[in-house]
Amino acid sequence: MPTRAPSLMLEVKELLRDPEVVVEMILVPLLMFPITGFAIQASRGAALGGVATSMAVLNLDRGPVTQGLVAFLRGLPNVDLVELSADCVDEP
Repeated sequence: MPTRAPSLMLEVKELLRDPEVVVEMILVPLLMFPITGFAIQASRGAALGGVATSMAVLNLDRGPVTQGLVAFLRGLPNVDLVELSADCVDEP
């Protein structure tokens, strides 16, 4: 079974000779990771910050999973949860 390590090393050396590829391999990730991190942190801060959200839940089965979901949603900060009943939904 032939090994591919020599051809792989040759390809890596050839890629590293091109300065454009080196810039793309090293500098782009060094710039993109912090920018992405700041964007995620800002959006998470806005979501957890002071923005109030209203949600409506129609729980038709009243099972344990949906009860757990409703309890979780009630525990979230800045979430106004309204539970709808089947009486207030138009059924065809």
